[in-house]
Amino acid sequence: MRELLEKKYKIIFEKYDLPHPIDARNITITIKNLIIEFLKDAKNPAIYCNGGHTKMLMSDFMYELKSVKIIIDNYADNKDSGGFKCIADKDIEDYNVDAVIISSFKFRKDIKNKLKNLHKNIRILDFYDEFEKRGIVLQSDYYYCNHPYHQYHTINKIQNKIKEENTDNKEELYKNLIAHYLQIKDFRTAISKAEELYDFCNKDIYKRFLNDITDIYKLELEACKYIPENHVLMFCLDGLRRRDLSERYMPKMYKCLSENACMFTNAYSCSTSTYESLVPAYSGNDDLRTKYYEKNSVDEKDCNFVQTAKKQGRTIHVYGDVSHYIDGEDIKHEDTYQTVTEKLWSFILDAVSEKNGLYYIHELYESHFSFSNPYTDVTLISEGTALLFDFLPQKGGKLRTDYNRQHTDALRYIDDVTAPFVERLMCNMVLYADHGNLILDADSKISDVRDIDYTCSEQWTQIPLVVKSLHQGKEENDMLMSLKCISDIIISLLKNEKYTPQKREFIKIMRSELYNPDFRFLYKSEDKARFLSAFEAFVFDNGYKLLIYSDRYIELYRLPEEKRIDNKAVVNALLEKVLDEVSVCNIK
Repeated sequence: MRELLEKKYKIIFEKYDLPHPIDARNITITIKNLIIEFLKDAKNPAIYCNGGHTKMLMSDFMYELKSVKIIIDNYADNKDSGGFKCIADKDIEDYNVDAVIISSFKFRKDIKNKLKNLHKNIRILDFYDEFEKRGIVLQSDYYYCNHPYHQYHTINKIQNKIKEENTDNKEELYKNLIAHYLQIKDFRTAISKAEELYDFCNKDIYKRFLNDITDIYKLELEACKYIPENHVLMFCLDGLRRRDLSERYMPKMYKCLSENACMFTNAYSCSTSTYESLVPAYSGNDDLRTKYYEKNSVDEKDCNFVQTAKKQGRTIHVYGDVSHYIDGEDIKHEDTYQTVTEKLWSFILDAVSEKNGLYYIHELYESHFSFSNPYTDVTLISEGTALLFDFLPQKGGKLRTDYNRQHTDALRYIDDVTAPFVERLMCNMVLYADHGNLILDADSKISDVRDIDYTCSEQWTQIPLVVKSLHQGKEENDMLMSLKCISDIIISLLKNEKYTPQKREFIKIMRSELYNPDFRFLYKSEDKARFLSAFEAFVFDNGYKLLIYSDRYIELYRLPEEKRIDNKAVVNALLEKVLDEVSVCNIK
C-alpha cells in the first residue's frame, strides 16, 4: 500500500507537469543544529536585520534562539523596538556583541563583508553559506521551501486572485493552486479546486486530472483499514482549546469522537506553552526546583510510555517538525516543517508498512497562533508565535486581523481534513492539546486583556482529552484531570487495557519566569510586571483556582467566571491541601 500511494503521488506531478514539492528536511534540521552549535559559547549574541526573515526565524526556532536579546538594524527606531534591544552598527562594540546571526538572504553577503571589515573578532553565522557547503543551494529565503506558513500564504494569495473578476489567467492560477494543495497532500481540497477548474474550462485533461486526484484521496482513506489495530496514535493539536472540540467549531470530529470514544470534559494542561506543558507531562516531573523548563524535550529513559513501547518492540515515530519533544536513539523523527495533511500522510505511509508502532503527530500551524489555513478568504496573517505580540509598537500596537475569524476558519479546516481519517482508524488513539489559546475580539485593545489572561486563564489551560479504543468505549467523563495523566493513558493503550483515572481534589498548572524580551516589554508597559514571575496554579474540584507566585504572593479566583476574590479563610484552607505540591517558593 505504501509503494502504491507513493507511486500514484509521483505520477500526478509528472503526468500534469506540476512543480514537485521540495524536500525541506535537510534545511530545517541544518538550521536548528547550526543555531545550537553557534550559540553554545556566545555571551552576547545578536541577530542582524529586523525584517520578515527574522520574524520567521524567531517563530521557527524560538527555543534555540532564546538567548538572543539584541537585534542589529540601522533603520530600526529604538523607541519602538519592543522587548528586543535594537541597535545600529555603531553600537555593536558598546553592547559587547560577540556573535551575529545574519537573518537575510538578499543582503547577507554585504552584511557579512561589512561585519568582517569592521568587527574582526565577532563570529558570524550565515545559514546560506553553510547550506552551500553541504550541497544545498537555495534561490530564496529558507522558508520558501514548502514551509506551512509560506504554503498557506501562497494559497491564500492565489485564491484571492482567482476571485478577481478581471483575471485573465484563471486557468493557470487554478493549476498552480491545485499544485500547492497537492504539495501539502491535501487531496480533499484539491478535489474541490479541480472541480472548479473543470467547470471553468470544461477540458477533458482536467476531467482526468480530477479523477486522478480523487483516486489517490480514496486510496489514502482506504489505507486506514490496513493500519493494524494494535498501533497506538498520539494526536496532539497544539493550542486547541477545550471549547474548540465541539459541535460548533469542529462538528465532524466531535460527532465521530462523541459516538466512539471517551471524552474527558474537565481536563487541564500542565502549563501555558508547549515545552513547559509537555516536558512535565511526558516525564512526570513538575517540580520547578529541578528547572525542567530549561529543556525542550524529554529523554526516552525518562519517559515511561516510551520505555513501555520499546519493551513491546514497537517502532516509534514523531511527526513534530524540528521539535522532538521526546528524544532517543530508537525514535524516528520527521525533522521537517509540515502541514497537518502532510503529517497525516507521513503517518499513514509508516503505519501501513509496520506491524507494531507508536506514532506521535504534533499538529502545529493550523490550531496554534496565527491559525494558518486555506479557508480564510481575506488576507491571511501567516506568521508569529503569540497574539499579544501584535500589540508591540513595531507591529502597529493593535490586532492586525480578525483572529476570531481566522481561528474559526482554521478549526473548520482541521475538522474537514482530519475527521475522515479519525473516523476510519481502528488503532488505539489519544487526542489532546498541550495548552489552549488566548483569542480576542478584532477590535480588542491590550487594556482589554484581563489579569488572569497574563498567567493561566481557562482559555490558556482548558484542553480537550479524548481516548479512542475498543477497550475504552463511549463515555463522557467530567472528572478533574491533568495532562500529567497522558503517560498512563498511553501505557494503557499500548497494553490494550482500559484507562481508569484516579479521582483528584485538585490539579496543578505551572510556569517559569518569562524571559522573552517582547513579553517583558508588553507586561511592563501595561503595569503587569508581576505576571512575569514564575507561578503555580491549583485548580480544585470545588471551583476555586489558587495562584502562588515565586515571591509568595497569592491570588484566589472563582471558576468558571474567573472572578478574583478576597477570602483569607478559603485561601488558607486550600493552601493547606497543596503545601506538599508547591515548588515555586517556600510557602510553609
